[in-house]
Formats: sequence, C-alpha cells, structure tokens
Amino acid sequence: MVMDKPALGTFGAYLEQREKLGWSRHGPAKVSAIGLLGILAQEQSRALSISELMAKSGMGFSDYWEALKSLEAGGLVALTGTAATQVVEMTSKGEEVALLAQTK
Repeated sequence: MVMDKPALGTFGAYLEQREKLGWSRHGPAKVSAIGLLGILAQEQSRALSISELMAKSGMGFSDYWEALKSLEAGGLVALTGTAATQVVEMTSKGEEVALLAQTK
C-alpha cells in the first residue's frame, strides 16, 4: 500500500495519517513462540496451515517465521506438506511444553 507521508516535524499530520489508516496505539498483542503452541493446543487436530496460524497469532512475518523456526528446531512442531499447502503440526513434545506453559 502506498501512503502519503506527513510533512516532517508535523505531529498533527502524523496523528491524522495514523487515524486514516486505522493504526492502533498499541497494535496487536505480541505472541511468543510458546504462544504459537498455545494456539495449536486449542485446535482439536493440533495443526493449522501456516497462514492460519500466522493470522491467529497477529505476528508480523519475520517475528512469526523466526518463532516458527525455533519451535521446529526444538522438535515442538513439524512442518508438513508442500510449500503451497504447508501445515504446522504440534509434536508430542510440543504438547507437553504447551501443557506445562498452561499450568504456570
């Protein structure tokens, strides 16, 4: 999306632009890698497509991808399927960690 930048040094213009674009003051709550496990734990299948999990997390692409890769490296999730239909599946180790995280 292309947007007009407010003139430098004009805070009022910045606030107007922010309101026009619907920017929230605090943005969505950040989800951690463990939070991704929590989202998967709420699913009966313990799995979601990569895009569905990202949408539910509210994370930006780079934070999401970094968290997902760390979960995969730790053996907490497995990525299955082809690139277009890739699914994030929670492993049994991931289920244990998610359960421990809920009890704290």
